[in-house]
Amino acid sequence: MATINQHARHPINIQSRSNHCRGERTFGLFPKGMPFAPTHQKKSPSPSVLTKLYVNTLNYPSNMTKIAKLSALILLHIFTTMSISKAQQVTTTIKITGIRSTKGKIVIAVFRDQQGFDKEKAWKNFAFDKNSISNGNMTVAIKLDPGTYGLTLMDDENANGKMEKNFIGIPKEGFGFSNFFLQKMKKPVFDDFKVQLNTDHNKVDIKVKYM
Repeated sequence: MATINQHARHPINIQSRSNHCRGERTFGLFPKGMPFAPTHQKKSPSPSVLTKLYVNTLNYPSNMTKIAKLSALILLHIFTTMSISKAQQVTTTIKITGIRSTKGKIVIAVFRDQQGFDKEKAWKNFAFDKNSISNGNMTVAIKLDPGTYGLTLMDDENANGKMEKNFIGIPKEGFGFSNFFLQKMKKPVFDDFKVQLNTDHNKVDIKVKYM
């Protein structure tokens, strides 16, 4: 009885191994999903893709020109907006009376509402030297956009940028409010000293009070 050669019944596919060496499908020698299974060769870019890349390369300076023009337009818009804002600002002349000394600086704080005044967070601050004082009086000018504001004054005699107070919270330096002189010890509200600035050459009076 003849003996069956098991290897002869299932010969090794030499062609499959040869194909594997060339990177082709190997007929199940590497099941799908194994990390070392060979993959198909990548296709070369088609002529149409290469043409698009070439055209984009040629258009690179043109694209950069468009970006430069857009950047210039944005900068021009910002500059124009700032110029218009400055052109719309109005001058307000502030006459200050009752200053007791030439030491330090006069600080004008600008508030826009009650909330900012309660938190003592000024919208803007202007500081002035006292070089122009004459008999306790001086005049300063500020520029603001038209609107409603409340102006406060601090006679910052030691020029430290803050109001000096005693141990019970009473100011030790002079203070004042736009078109409003404090008669009582009660702190005023925003409506007491708010002013409407709509036209050029607005005039405001502030009388300094010392406690």
